[in-house]
Parts: sequence; C-alpha cells; structure tokens
Amino acid sequence: MGHRYRQINYNPNTQILAMRGRYPNFTVKKHRDGRIVFSGRMTVRPEFDEYEVQIIYRGGLGPEARILSPKFGWDAPHILNGEGLLCLYKEDIFQWKEHYLIADYIIGWVAEWIYFYEAWKESRRFEGPEAPHPLNTPKTDEENTTSENN
Repeated sequence: MGHRYRQINYNPNTQILAMRGRYPNFTVKKHRDGRIVFSGRMTVRPEFDEYEVQIIYRGGLGPEARILSPKFGWDAPHILNGEGLLCLYKEDIFQWKEHYLIADYIIGWVAEWIYFYEAWKESRRFEGPEAPHPLNTPKTDEENTTSENN
C-alpha cells in the first residue's frame, strides 16, 4: 500500500526560525499584514563587493528580493520593472508556494544572482540562467505616486 505524504503548511514563524537557524546574520521584522522582511549582508566571494539584501516574504505570493547596497545602474540585467526587484525565477516555470522556505530557495538564488551580476559588470554578458522580461526602466514620479496610493 502506498504512503500518503501530507504537505506541511508553514506559518510565518517557521520562515523566521529557518532563516535564524541558517542565516543568523539576517534581521527579521514581522508586519501585522503577514509580511516578513529579512535584511542582511551577503558576500558571495571574497573579491566581490558585500551586498545588503532585503527579502520580503508575502505568504503565497512570490517573495520580493532586492539589493539595498551597493547601488547599481538601471542597465543591470534581471531587475524587474524599475522597482529594483531581482528576477530570480520565471513564474511559468517555478511557482512559489506558501510552504516553501526562503532559506531553502531564495537565499541561494540571490547569491547566484550576485555572482552572475559581478561577472556581468566585467564582461557585460550575463552568464547565468535567464528568461526574457520587460526592460529595466525606473518608475516615473507619477507611477510611484499612483502605486503608493493604491
């Protein structure tokens, strides 16, 4: 007789415990609306810059990951829609699920993005996995005001 495996639904506290256990240098801020903001520094290789990273867990919605510093130009590859969000996966290939852990998926993908970005700065060729997406254009002041009011 076959075994039935039950999918475990992780609550936000599980995300926090996983991150604290594996990435204790990241700080955690839990918001009333369920979002959890993880912030920390990452160095992928000793010769590369140190990056300040922010990852926002939003339950069943895909996490948002961005680099807070160092600042990069808008010509950087795989930055989504002028908001500074890193393009880490293609949604029609990988579907984020609420029970997935940031510590299992997103941290590694952010480190990979940083690695390939550092190489891109030298060669202007992105050597990592990629899929086409909209051009990286910063939002206008009007777009920022509209999105903040919604």
